[in-house]
Amino acid sequence: MHKLAIFVEGQTELLIVKNLIFLLFDNSVLNIFCIKLIGDASRYNSLNYSVPQPFIEILLVDVGNDERVLTSIKEREKNLFKSGYSKIIGLRDMRSEEYLKKSHNKIIPSVITYFERLVNEELSKLSKPEKISFILRLWK
Repeated sequence: MHKLAIFVEGQTELLIVKNLIFLLFDNSVLNIFCIKLIGDASRYNSLNYSVPQPFIEILLVDVGNDERVLTSIKEREKNLFKSGYSKIIGLRDMRSEEYLKKSHNKIIPSVITYFERLVNEELSKLSKPEKISFILRLWK
């Protein structure tokens, strides 16, 4: 079985990714487990979808805050790889307070590059950085 973990900012992003997964994959071979992180604890929610003999398992993790996506991956990546996950993806936008301070509420390519570099530096320190992707997007 192929196992993938996707970390997102909140429930809206989780629902968007889940619906996209249903469009991209054959639902008859797919398990989706949805988790909401609350502090240091995690809780499965009713958005799970499973079949008897899945070929693909996807763990969708709602971290509840865009600033926590990278941190949550860093805290869990070793256990996820030990549990058989072959890929981890983090999705977040850059409309954070820190971005807005540096960009003065404008789209500035050098500021975007700065944040991408920071994320890539953090990912390079992890146990299997080649198996972790992080997607930053700026929504105006």
